[in-house]
Amino acid sequence: MRKQLFLVSSNGWPSSAASTYPTCTQATAASVSRCPDDSGLRGSYRENDPSNRDYSAGYSWETKVQDNGGTVSQYYTSAGASDQEGWDKSGPNQVPDGKVWARASSTVRGRTRTVVTLLTANRVPISNFPRQVVTGGHFATGNSGNKVIVDTQGPNGQPSGVQVRCTSPSDVNCLNFRRGKQVSPEIVTTAYAGGDAMTPEELNGLRTIARQNGTYYASGCPSSLTGRVVFVESGNCSYNGGSFNSAAVPGTVVIATGTLSLGGNASFYGLVYGANKQRTTGDVVTTGGTACIRGAVSVDGQGGVRISSSGKARGCGGLEGNLVWDSTAIDQLETLGRATPEDGTWRELCVKQTDRTDCASP
Repeated sequence: MRKQLFLVSSNGWPSSAASTYPTCTQATAASVSRCPDDSGLRGSYRENDPSNRDYSAGYSWETKVQDNGGTVSQYYTSAGASDQEGWDKSGPNQVPDGKVWARASSTVRGRTRTVVTLLTANRVPISNFPRQVVTGGHFATGNSGNKVIVDTQGPNGQPSGVQVRCTSPSDVNCLNFRRGKQVSPEIVTTAYAGGDAMTPEELNGLRTIARQNGTYYASGCPSSLTGRVVFVESGNCSYNGGSFNSAAVPGTVVIATGTLSLGGNASFYGLVYGANKQRTTGDVVTTGGTACIRGAVSVDGQGGVRISSSGKARGCGGLEGNLVWDSTAIDQLETLGRATPEDGTWRELCVKQTDRTDCASP
């Protein structure tokens, strides 16, 4: 069981079908990923030590991770868990709840013992997320005016910057804004070599958190972007008004596949993350009118960020600019991480058995 717990903690929370933990046995562990190492178990139990009469006679084992849906939300039975999948699929209320069962069995000299415990995913910071007001494949503003459109300082003590993956600063398809006016302080970097802002595991964790909070949208766009994490799986979303979140309580909106556009007098407080799973080279996040974002915008791959303006933005706490750097949402950004056993759930399924008779499943 300790080996299985270590695997779930070190390999990441099973927040999607792609991160399913398989049923592992002594026979299959070497050929199946995400399984305990049998050679390590052998060393722990000193199988080849003649003085260890139990394990030197040979043994077998099995581990599995199972969701806590249906009748096994808080109390495990083999029958109730038999059809549960090896990832955090549904939980007791048909939405992922950051909990799964871990089960481990071993058989020594014909006797089988099985233990289970309910694992809970702790939330951990996403510490490597780019701390820039803009990260993307390319960047542009939508007019040639003299006012500040992107404020890289905002209310923070240290300014951030605009960083793009394109490599030709003189190419308008890479950077297109009025120098000395529209980005202030003007901190702009090309040839950014960083990969996606989040690992697949971190993104899956945000997906699960949004499902838990009721702010996950498998397709189409929500009526509101307010929420700690709003996750849009697929959609080209446009908003021409409304105020979403606040400076004191910012949020994160994730567009996995699709685009986001804010226009009119819309205002958003927090992080806008375009994962750009469609891998477009066009614009993924855009603003227009007097819309404003107070926080940051990050787009993966070669997708672009375009911050346009038809006038001074008034909706982001009185700060000048249509995109204003505020690190608060990134400072608070969390995903699902290390798994820990939930108190009171560790137990042995069966302790009574006659000699050479396997423990019956409850």
